[in-house]
Amino acid sequence: MADLTLNITETLDLEVGGVPHVFTTSDADDDLNISGINGYLAQTINIPTTAGLTQVIKFGSTSAIGQVNASNFKYMRFYNAGNTNVTVQLSDSTSDKQINFLMIPKQPLVFTSLSFDNNSSTSTASDDVIQGTSNVTGTSATADEVRMISASSSNNVDVFVAYS
Repeated sequence: MADLTLNITETLDLEVGGVPHVFTTSDADDDLNISGINGYLAQTINIPTTAGLTQVIKFGSTSAIGQVNASNFKYMRFYNAGNTNVTVQLSDSTSDKQINFLMIPKQPLVFTSLSFDNNSSTSTASDDVIQGTSNVTGTSATADEVRMISASSSNNVDVFVAYS
């Protein structure tokens, strides 16, 4: 088994009258350490602008091609490598519950759980959730798939999922 370590580095140097800012969690107690990793899925997917969302990964009771055993899930990261916004949807398709996240160009999005809060059961997607303006009411659900759609042109998204 392997350990996955996530650390964050911020570097900001304002050109006019600014004071440089550097912060890192590398080799610090603030790192996110996830143990017991036995495998991972890593790929770059071209996300279209079609009317329906594209399924990127599925979670189920067993592992299969494109499907991870939900009980073995540990971590997932998406990175918008393109130049347009991408909507990332966590979906509990069996209960028609979902929550959407807006991923802007060059932005990563990280999840360490498949559980999420959402509005109520619905057959249509909720509005994008932008940081600080959550549209959830506390109804809990567990994602069994991740789906995406690109805003204005097809877009590459890097997908990384680690599991035990």
